[in-house]
Amino acid sequence: MKHEGKSFDVSLRLDAHTYLMPEGGSHEDKYIHTRGTTIVGPAWTIFDENGRECEPRPESPSIDIVVEFTPNNGSYEQSAVTEEDMNAVLAMRAYLESKL
Repeated sequence: MKHEGKSFDVSLRLDAHTYLMPEGGSHEDKYIHTRGTTIVGPAWTIFDENGRECEPRPESPSIDIVVEFTPNNGSYEQSAVTEEDMNAVLAMRAYLESKL
């Protein structure tokens, strides 16, 4: 995607722990789905905020919008990012936020 003359990779990622399911459920069941513009359905986690295992508990699913700067030469082996590049990513993020 191009914005202000710079190239970006923009992706959407579902952030939901769906590997646990209610008793009697199966992996084929569609627990998470959309209802209009909303993601609904149970998502469960077995890890606390510190990454330690805990009792299963429900967790709200969310969507992450990931913005990555694509160097002009298409190479991802760039070892440093300039302040101009960082500002371009922030401008792209602000642009996407304004559309939501």
